Amino acid sequence: MREEPLIFVDGKVLGIRQARQTDLERILWGNEHQRASRQAFLDRQARGEIVMLLPTLDDEPIGHLAIDLVALQDEGGVYLYWFHVLDPFARRGIGTAVVRRAEEIAVQAGRTFSEIAVGKNNPDARRLYERLGYQLIGERVDSWLSAQPDGSQVEVFDNNWVLRKSLGEV
Repeated sequence: MREEPLIFVDGKVLGIRQARQTDLERILWGNEHQRASRQAFLDRQARGEIVMLLPTLDDEPIGHLAIDLVALQDEGGVYLYWFHVLDPFARRGIGTAVVRRAEEIAVQAGRTFSEIAVGKNNPDARRLYERLGYQLIGERVDSWLSAQPDGSQVEVFDNNWVLRKSLGEV
């Protein structure tokens, strides 16, 4: 693994680490209604299905990215999803560092490519992925149930571009 330069944000060193069960309260960010879905990510990680990365400042999570080790396993790839950096920390190189760390993990797991879907309403994210070497391979509509503050669930549909990157030495 090549050594990355340290990234400083607001005078603090950026860390990127795997989520721990003790992080659950810290990744709700005031959205208590998301507790079950956040716990589901931690449960999938405990079963070895995903790696959940957290960018941190002074060990305080400021975002997340899930690396699905199962979805594209038969093809030799990983699927990156659930990627978000909190707004106050956007456009500071954190997203780039997190994606690069995810790619390193994929290579260590013997995978040959990484894939990510990005909402068509998010051209900034698409530009980031293309700058990092991802290429458009198609489109799809993803859907999921999202817990609402009132306890209900709403089905969310997201029109996405699908991008893929071959992984060699990262």
